[in-house]
Amino acid sequence: MKQTNLKIDINSPHYRVCLYRICAKPFMTTRGRIYCSDKCADNDYNLTRKLKKMKLARQNEKFDEEDLINVLSDPKPQEQFVTDFSNIDEEKVKKNIELLSKLTIDKYDGTVYNLRDLEMLGIDFQHHSYSYPLCNTKNSNNILFGEYETFLINPTQILIYYKNR
Repeated sequence: MKQTNLKIDINSPHYRVCLYRICAKPFMTTRGRIYCSDKCADNDYNLTRKLKKMKLARQNEKFDEEDLINVLSDPKPQEQFVTDFSNIDEEKVKKNIELLSKLTIDKYDGTVYNLRDLEMLGIDFQHHSYSYPLCNTKNSNNILFGEYETFLINPTQILIYYKNR
């Protein structure tokens, strides 16, 4: 979004305060915008959707919107993935690949498995061939085990693809 070159003037009819609750930054506009940027508009839209989902899930519980905003604006750091491969045991990586090869995986769409079930089979997600951060996400990585790609799609489920289709 193109910013205007107007100086902030509280008395001006073009003066606004960003409606995204976490931002609330003052700005000037001549186009009737209600958010200071497209990013704030997207974040507010996503926050509103999350709040609606939480309200539907918690209809019988008391819901405090401010607590959710605090949690979303200051997320807890997720578990860090291994980036130093010097201490990865190649035997464990081979064992993980062998265990993944025994699973039934759809060759076009991949297959979703319960994370706990995979860990109970003996798959160790700390020992892998390679991992890289996913774009458009925070603290989320794609983990590769040889020809197998894994994506955490929610806290309890993992999507597994076989790369050589």
